[in-house]
Amino acid sequence: ILIVVIVSLQRLTIWPRIFYDEGITIEIARNFQLFGILDISTAPGEFTNVPYITGSNGFPVTLPLALFFQFFGFGLAQARIYALIWLILFLSVVYLFTKRFWSKSHALSALLLIATFAPVYDNGRRVLGEIPGFIFLLAGLFFLITKQKPLAAGFFFGLATVSKPSIYLLLAPALIISAFFINRDLRKKIIPIL
Repeated sequence: ILIVVIVSLQRLTIWPRIFYDEGITIEIARNFQLFGILDISTAPGEFTNVPYITGSNGFPVTLPLALFFQFFGFGLAQARIYALIWLILFLSVVYLFTKRFWSKSHALSALLLIATFAPVYDNGRRVLGEIPGFIFLLAGLFFLITKQKPLAAGFFFGLATVSKPSIYLLLAPALIISAFFINRDLRKKIIPIL
């Protein structure tokens, strides 16, 4: 994790390049910080009024970013540091999850594999919903499998879904299909999860 942090801090604001989705997420967080509105600005004091279309990342990403801006100031460097915190949390959760279900050596192997996977740096260093969504997905699986708490699992699955709907929206149909065709035990839990 320390190596990932050291590599990620180098050229923090120039690599990877900022692009459309990340810029919109940063602007939405800034507008919430300044105006209390989760939307992008089209003119001074005017907003799109369709934030669910313009923003590809949800409030579990933008609201904490707005709070981060409130404490540490506004800028791309602050946004990327915020994303790096999510990346560190992601790596830690992957390690703990893998260790819990398999072993310490499996967890270290998984961490090394992920740390050498280039897309992790591309998505993990940008302010996007993929990494936070995956953290919430693993938390949901943990509560579902280990703790047998379908309501808590559903809460985290919901956070994953709204973190990056284009990816995690398929969670609900996947759980429903699994409950009816694969896992009979999941049938009893599907309503609280959903």
